[in-house]
Amino acid sequence: MTITDLTEKDSAEYKFRLITTDEGRCSGLPGMMLTVTDILLEMDPTSVSEGERVTLRCRTKCTVGLNPTYIWYKNGQRLTNPITSYNSLILDQVSSEDAGNYSCAVEGLERILSPEETLTVRCECMGC
Repeated sequence: MTITDLTEKDSAEYKFRLITTDEGRCSGLPGMMLTVTDILLEMDPTSVSEGERVTLRCRTKCTVGLNPTYIWYKNGQRLTNPITSYNSLILDQVSSEDAGNYSCAVEGLERILSPEETLTVRCECMGC
């Protein structure tokens, strides 16, 4: 059996029963507990002036291995060679080019993306 497109609302105890053509029955008691956790992106702060620093953190409640690698996306495109520290993406001295929608995933589980967070960068120069 395969269950797809799981969300946290699908967390529950699941029980199975098999009925054969010979009136045999097999019960899957006591059942199996399924816990579904989402991946989150935390951004601090979400609105900055050019030249400031922003830290994005990717968090999940599930166990994803001893030393997972996090993948970062901006506007749906994977970032190449980002400056990271474990589960954090560090944007140092941001510019208007850094503004956009960010999300993250755990390597190997890329199909499960965090919800996007939007970074707004205010221009502090004359004539912007």
